[in-house]
Amino acid sequence: MIRRALRATLRALSHVLSLFAVCGWAVSVSMGDRSLWSQFVAYVPLLVWVCLAWSGVVLRVLSRRAGALARPAPRTRRPSLHLVLALLLSAHQALDWRLASIVTPPSPVDRPVRVLSWNPAWERLSGFDERVVEQRPEVFVATTPHYTADFTSLRTRLSDTTYAFRSPTFAVVSVFPVLRSGWVPLDTPPPAIRLSWVPEGAISSSGGEAAFVELDTTSRLGHPTVIWCVDLPSDPFMHRREVVRRALASIHTFRGPVQHRQPDGTDNPGEPAPFPEPDMIVGDFNTPRGAGALREWGPTIRNAYDDAGFGPAGTIPARWGVLHIDHQLLGPRVRAVGYDVVDLGAGRHAAVLTRIAPGR
Repeated sequence: MIRRALRATLRALSHVLSLFAVCGWAVSVSMGDRSLWSQFVAYVPLLVWVCLAWSGVVLRVLSRRAGALARPAPRTRRPSLHLVLALLLSAHQALDWRLASIVTPPSPVDRPVRVLSWNPAWERLSGFDERVVEQRPEVFVATTPHYTADFTSLRTRLSDTTYAFRSPTFAVVSVFPVLRSGWVPLDTPPPAIRLSWVPEGAISSSGGEAAFVELDTTSRLGHPTVIWCVDLPSDPFMHRREVVRRALASIHTFRGPVQHRQPDGTDNPGEPAPFPEPDMIVGDFNTPRGAGALREWGPTIRNAYDDAGFGPAGTIPARWGVLHIDHQLLGPRVRAVGYDVVDLGAGRHAAVLTRIAPGR
């Protein structure tokens, strides 16, 4: 009796876990983040559905063994639907993590440009300059750095000659000269639903900022490089596609001032002008890799991970890398020949380091 009850319980649990996995995966694939409700499902890491599916397989095997102990019966060799589902989701995970690229990595390129982007999230931390310089970036983009971050030491240690741009949210240090720059508040409205129980400062529910800096990378890439820096609100009750659309609306209506860097290092505003077309869009998007919201940035924009990344590559929390929400998106004029997520040993976010070469 006990064994029969155990078998029935294990079998029921295996069905529940497999059904939960297939429903979550199906919603993620078919609906994605087209609506706010499906966004909550779509942004669950695929690995969660894979683990649930394999848990269903294990419980199914245990239920059969419990049944065999209760009443021996001929064993069938037919694979169960639980196993088929688990293998299907595992194959999807392998494709999502680009595991085949381990065998066929990008072709090496002489002197690619090393671009490091990091969100210290306004946390006070020691050895800021040491952590950054250790990665040997040629372009460094910091989102919300703490006011104690020693950029003077960073610039001195990075290279004999460096150039910088600063906005209220972003700080950019580069070994390449700055040609133009500008920034705009995104003024994203807060969501209709507010989480009163979330500690203040844990998430951002409105605002955001976008900035651009044009660097003279002609000697290395054959053309100047325009980098958009983006910081989007993190409230989970904000529909991410709508957040990106509002951000793009603010960017496209921007008409200045565009600051033109002079030979003496000063910035002079030029004629009213929009953001130039980006070669890179970097920052904290608070949107997982693969989400439909990231495609809102444009049909020619792709994730640098898709060029040269592989594996989980999560950026938050920095140590465990559960979610990949910090990105470097690329335009058609450049490509990534290297991609790494780097835990700098401080802050909640890991940094993203890419090696950039001219587009094909």
